[in-house]
Amino acid sequence: MIPSCALTLTLAITPPSVSQPWWTLPMKQVPSAIAKATRTIRIDLKTQTLTAMESGKVVLTLRCCTGKNNATPKGTFPIRQKLRYNRALPKYGGAPIPYSLRLDIWRKGRRVPIAIHAYKSVPKVPSSHGCIRLTYEDAPKLFAWAEVGVPVTIE
Repeated sequence: MIPSCALTLTLAITPPSVSQPWWTLPMKQVPSAIAKATRTIRIDLKTQTLTAMESGKVVLTLRCCTGKNNATPKGTFPIRQKLRYNRALPKYGGAPIPYSLRLDIWRKGRRVPIAIHAYKSVPKVPSSHGCIRLTYEDAPKLFAWAEVGVPVTIE
């Protein structure tokens, strides 16, 4: 067993390659990488709309439903995982939430379980526990278009 005082961590710092995904970059480099992203998603909390853009041009505009009582956090977060079949957490009833695009959101050292997904109820007012709900008709369109790493801006 090696004493803890004898352990040394050595990091090799190399500039990222052009092909390296922006979500793997050190935090200092993420803002410039996000700016170069060709695909982006914007969620407007006031109008309850989701807009998917590619190279600054609107590709999809969809009605959505966000979290009540400000449960959907504001900011820019990458899509970290795509799940065609998924279920809500047991504390939220374990309902099916297909076409899930999980966001990489961290608060106070813990991952916040928020996703964009299909759901049976998509009212025109905030009603979820924090997730962004889409209709069963719209969710497959966004799911097919979106990729892991696409930045999602919630404002």
